[in-house]
Amino acid sequence: MGTDLSGKIAIVTGAGSGLGQATAIGLAAAGATVIATELPDRQDNAKQTVTTIESAGGVAETATLDVRSLDSIRSCVESVRSAHGRIDILVNNAGVNIRKAALDVSESDWDT
Repeated sequence: MGTDLSGKIAIVTGAGSGLGQATAIGLAAAGATVIATELPDRQDNAKQTVTTIESAGGVAETATLDVRSLDSIRSCVESVRSAHGRIDILVNNAGVNIRKAALDVSESDWDT
């Protein structure tokens, strides 16, 4: 028997594809309510993740989140806490792939 996450509230950053999407689906399958976050221009991807979760009988919703912005982080967290009362699980998955040699990565690239 797997872990039972029934009643838990989970935020997954970058949940529109790849590992974030797989993690969101797995958490929902274990019973968590998943908040699938993505950048504003990737909300269609987050909605697809939610559709996949709901089709399997899980509970999920989307939220816009840009982890590069403290205002965006605060807004997302406040929204989830207001709607659900708490956050039990946070998966910090969002990231980018800067395709450069390690010695060519600038400080600005790193901050992104």
